[in-house]
Amino acid sequence: FFYLVGFVDLVFGDIFTTLKLVMAVTHVLSGLGMYRLTERLCHSRRAGFVAGLAYVLCFWHVQHVLIMGRLPLSLFYALLPWTFYAVETLIHSRYKIRAAALGGAGIALMNCTHPGFGLYAMLLLGVYSLCRLWACTGRGDLKAITSSGALLFAFGIVLGAYMNVGMWSELKHTNMHDFELLAATPEPMTSRLIRWVRSGAKVPLERR
Repeated sequence: FFYLVGFVDLVFGDIFTTLKLVMAVTHVLSGLGMYRLTERLCHSRRAGFVAGLAYVLCFWHVQHVLIMGRLPLSLFYALLPWTFYAVETLIHSRYKIRAAALGGAGIALMNCTHPGFGLYAMLLLGVYSLCRLWACTGRGDLKAITSSGALLFAFGIVLGAYMNVGMWSELKHTNMHDFELLAATPEPMTSRLIRWVRSGAKVPLERR
C-alpha cells in the first residue's frame, strides 16, 4: 500500500490528495470485484449490484479503513474479491494458467499488504476452492482445473513468503509470540464507536 501511495504521489506531489485518490480507486475496485464475482456465481446482474454495494458499505469495511485509519486494508479489500474471481475464471475459462497466475499474484499481494489478513484469506480461499472443485466433479476437465488450482496456490505461497516467512521466523521481535500482549489493546466496541462518532470524534475510545 505504501509503495503504491508513494508511486502515485510522484505524479501528484500532495500526499493528502494521493491518499484520497488511492483509497477512492481501491474502494471502487473492491465493489467491482464483488460485483463480478457474484454475477458469475449467480448469473444475475442484480445480485452482483447488491453484493458489490453491500461489500463497499459494510460496517467493518468502513470502520477499518475510514474510522480506525487502517489505510492499507483499503487495498486488501480491493484485492480480496478479485482473487476469488480468479478461481471462478480458472474453472470456466480456457486460459487456466493465466487465471492461476493472476490468482497467485492476488494471494501474494494480499499477504504483502496485510500478512495476518492475507493468511486468513488464503485459508478461506482454499476452503472455497475445495468446495468449487467438488462441485465440478462431473466435468471432463477436472484434472486441468485441479492442476491449475494447485499452481495458483503454489504461486501465491511462494511470492507471499517474502512477508510471512520473515514474520514467523522472527516472532519474538514482532510481539506475535505473546497473544496476551496483543489482547492487552482491545478493539473498539460498537457502542463506543457509535458514541465516538456522535460526539464528533473528540472522545477517546477508551472512555465509557
